[in-house]
Amino acid sequence: MSPEGRTPEKWTGRLVAVTLAIRNPDEFVARLDETNELGVALTLSPSSQGVATFYPWVAVRRLRLIEENEEPRPGPARRVPGDPGWFS
Repeated sequence: MSPEGRTPEKWTGRLVAVTLAIRNPDEFVARLDETNELGVALTLSPSSQGVATFYPWVAVRRLRLIEENEEPRPGPARRVPGDPGWFS
C-alpha cells in the first residue's frame, strides 16, 4: 500500500474495521463514508439495511482498512453499534 493510502481520508467508500473507545470494545466492520476533523461517518449493517452513523474521533479507539483479500470476521453475537439501546 502506498503511504498516501494509509490515512482514513483515502479509504472513503471502503470497508473498515472499527474499535470504539468503550469498556469492552469489539471490532466491527462498516463502510467508511466520510472523515473530517470532527470524526467519521459510517454505514453499519446490523441487519439487511444500512444504518448511517457518526462517531466523533474521541469515541474511536482504532480504525483500520479491510484489505481486499481479507475476509471480514463476523461481528459479536450481541447488539452492534446502530442497534437501539446499544450502549445500555
